[in-house]
Amino acid sequence: NNVYTKSTAAAEKLTGMFIHDCAFENVTGAAAILLAEASRVQIASTEIAGTGLNGTGKADSAGLRLSGTKDVTVQGTVISDTYAYGNGAKGAGVLFEGANEKLTFQGCTIKDNIGNAFESSADGVFGSGKTEAAFDGCRLLNNNTAQKGGNTAYAAADSTVSIKGGEIALQNDEQAYQDKVSLDKTVNV
Repeated sequence: NNVYTKSTAAAEKLTGMFIHDCAFENVTGAAAILLAEASRVQIASTEIAGTGLNGTGKADSAGLRLSGTKDVTVQGTVISDTYAYGNGAKGAGVLFEGANEKLTFQGCTIKDNIGNAFESSADGVFGSGKTEAAFDGCRLLNNNTAQKGGNTAYAAADSTVSIKGGEIALQNDEQAYQDKVSLDKTVNV
């Protein structure tokens, strides 16, 4: 029920993939969709719900995990109800690891995840560096219900992230978002 891509050699890097009108529900694992060292990938009209790891110990989960990717477009996709168990586990809707370039999210809804709507980790399995991501017309609703990571709705670390024409609903009155993310015509409710 999940998609995993990982190149084993430079000549074998995944280029060109299209995931359309799919549902990934109640996936037990670190990610419903993991893209590692992939480029020119489109995900459209897809639902990712209930991804996570059961048990004890620290384990990061994400509905969509991107590591060392380039030119990834996600359109009209819902990512929700990601969970994780253990102290410090993420449970993010979208997890950026290492350097990712030209990530575009359009008309997506990222909601009700136990961790941040999206989170960036500068040091990833497939290299380190900054992520470039743009969210256009996306809804980030009631994320980080466990109040991990300083009670932020999303976390961008050293990455460059912009949110334009979207809606952000904070989980509670104390919740904040990082000021490293640029907001343009985005409504905070």
